[in-house]
Amino acid sequence: MLTKLKFPFPNYRQNQRELAAVVYKTILNQKKLFVQAPTGTGKTISTIFPALKAMGQGKVNRLFYLTAKQSTRQVAQDTLNLLAQSEPLVTTITLTAKDQITFEEEKDLADEENPYLLGYYDRIKPALMDILRNEWLITKELVCKYARKHQVDPFEYSLDISLFCSVIICDYNYLFDPMVYLQRFFSKPDNSNCFLIDEAHNLVARSRDMYTKEISLQTLTTLKDKLKQTSGHRGLINRLQPIIATLTELKQTLVKHHQPYLVMEDELIALAKSCRKFCDFTSNWLREHPEEALAEEILTVFFDLYSYLKVGEFYDPSFRTKLSIEADDLLVKIFCLNPSKLLAKSMALGGSSILFSATLSPLAYYQEVLGGTDSLCYQLPSPFDQERLGLVITANIATTYRQRQASLDAVVATIASLSQSKSGNYLVFLPSYAYLTRSSPPLTNATPWLGPLFSSPK
Repeated sequence: MLTKLKFPFPNYRQNQRELAAVVYKTILNQKKLFVQAPTGTGKTISTIFPALKAMGQGKVNRLFYLTAKQSTRQVAQDTLNLLAQSEPLVTTITLTAKDQITFEEEKDLADEENPYLLGYYDRIKPALMDILRNEWLITKELVCKYARKHQVDPFEYSLDISLFCSVIICDYNYLFDPMVYLQRFFSKPDNSNCFLIDEAHNLVARSRDMYTKEISLQTLTTLKDKLKQTSGHRGLINRLQPIIATLTELKQTLVKHHQPYLVMEDELIALAKSCRKFCDFTSNWLREHPEEALAEEILTVFFDLYSYLKVGEFYDPSFRTKLSIEADDLLVKIFCLNPSKLLAKSMALGGSSILFSATLSPLAYYQEVLGGTDSLCYQLPSPFDQERLGLVITANIATTYRQRQASLDAVVATIASLSQSKSGNYLVFLPSYAYLTRSSPPLTNATPWLGPLFSSPK
């Protein structure tokens, strides 16, 4: 079917065919491509369509469409529906975060008490057969519908369904985040995987967050105090105490030298060893004490320390450790200044990667920070007629920070004059939320013809 797949419109937009051809060739040659294509180009269909054509030729076994937002995941689903033209295409699933798909009645239950997990493997086979026989574009709503029908946990169910899917639409985390990546697909490289990475400019900040973890002295101390109030916690307290002692010493050092924070190149090796001993002990201890009253508090600390250790495994010269005192609490944070090598390593788990956005400028910068120094790049001009662009600049209004209040009346008067002179839709960008709050009421009063558009932000 994919070999006969046709573009769903009679004509391509300007530059759209060229983009699709570049993506197709990149996939066939198993390369990495950075594409800047302005809004209106039709980036989603121009990447998915050639990827599916390559899949039809056996060049791609599984396609991962990675996004930062739920809205762009919906666009990918809509595009696949459009390409299918009312006929089933390739089996596709959109993965949803666990906290967003878990049934409300199972959120506070332990696994051994959860009816959707008890006997899960006895029910999963017919549940898989049912949805795979009847659906091809599997959304969150469909996963939940069939999960209720077969009494299986929807999150685990979705992961098991994905094993039988040719296209997987999901968040960046499932490839790039060391805490939640899909081990079932990414335990080793597979050149038949293709990654389409939408709105790739968002990956810069997101990737830094993925490799940033923090420990709070106050959180650990609060847990120790609670553990002391009841018996049976001596083992936990003994392994918590060395961590607290190390953090307390670090805090005292900062206070002594009147430093609110300190950034270091070196990893705190002794702290990591103490955290590892606590995590190793606690994981076994919790299994042996399923009725523990403080289980939630213990798990919170366990996951904080476990996440800190997990990210610490990647510690190299691109990482830093920050100590800071905030509200009398010591925070120890490890973070990555430049995750480009880590991103490149993740993308190496597939044969080809297409990173695209309307805002990848300058391209050389994004190639460097997103691990694409060995990649191709392609930049498209706007598909809209440049002769219809009107650029009007007022040179007599100062909008620097110190001048904003003084120039507010002039800004409002200029916008009002422009919107009154020509009917149409207007979108106003202001330099800060505070300035938006100040300008919204006078602008609303000055432009009654614009209706409720300029209501005061809440």
